[in-house]
Amino acid sequence: MNEQVLELVVYKIKKDQIKNFQQELLQHMRDLMKNMEGMIEYKTFSSVSEDGVFVDQVRWEDLECAELASAKVKLLEKEEPFASIFGSFEEVKFFQHLKKVA
Repeated sequence: MNEQVLELVVYKIKKDQIKNFQQELLQHMRDLMKNMEGMIEYKTFSSVSEDGVFVDQVRWEDLECAELASAKVKLLEKEEPFASIFGSFEEVKFFQHLKKVA
């Protein structure tokens, strides 16, 4: 049986892009991702101790859906609107698909 997976992405936004990212780009990303097959929930958190650091928590129906969405984004990352979104990133610090252990 397939089980849900949690995708965690920790990333830093360029200092001069933080405001634009929060006001516009993040919503664009959410709008694009909500159409991906198997996505259940998408939450974003911001660091309280380091400006520009965000964490996306995305829950997927299963690993296959998560991996297909990642592959699709990878193929489109140089095309708009993904290019503008990813152009605001300084770095991706962590990206993993996780499963519940207990």
